[in-house]
Amino acid sequence: MHNPILKFLGISVAYLILFGLGEYLYHFKKMSVEKTRKLVHLGSGGLAMLFPLLFQTTAPVVLLCGSFLLLLWLAKRFGFLASVNNISRQSAGSYWFPIAVSVCFYAQSYFGHMAFYYLPLLTLTLADPMACFVGKKMPLYVFNLKHSQKSIGGSLAFFLTAFGLAHLFLGFGFQHDWTACALFASTTCLFEFFGGKGHDNISIPLAGVGALYFTQSNLILC
Repeated sequence: MHNPILKFLGISVAYLILFGLGEYLYHFKKMSVEKTRKLVHLGSGGLAMLFPLLFQTTAPVVLLCGSFLLLLWLAKRFGFLASVNNISRQSAGSYWFPIAVSVCFYAQSYFGHMAFYYLPLLTLTLADPMACFVGKKMPLYVFNLKHSQKSIGGSLAFFLTAFGLAHLFLGFGFQHDWTACALFASTTCLFEFFGGKGHDNISIPLAGVGALYFTQSNLILC
């Protein structure tokens, strides 16, 4: 599929199918909203991983993410997509994620390296849930912050996961440096620790892009 319009339509249909699956499971299979919400979020992130393979310019990605934002706003405004929105707590995470995808895609296009796209988004997708899981299983030194509850155990899990991802991705086209991996992991971990609930969907990727830019511009990586 080389036609960019067909690629755009294809990925749009895939997202609609994903939302439709969430609605089907919620309304007809009586799956809890927490499970359908996680399913849709995981599927959305998985489809977003295809963007660099499908698109060479930022414009279709921004258009797609903008359409996604509009759909979420309309769903919240008019009360549909219950499989995503029917939760009691307020969360801005769904709105921030498409913006993070657009920013990371632009950074990847501008700097010409896939690490600027995949590394920040995969850190959000993998390290953040790992921190939550370990933080609940090993609640060591729990801190009650203004918007959320954090623990040293969860933050350590986040750091190690982010460090491992950096070690993997920075080997492709960069001069590998342990300092760069540690800087990336430390920066994103810090923003995860102090970030509010939902806002980490934008703060972690932005911190990741900033850390990669800093290491590149200061010749830690080249």
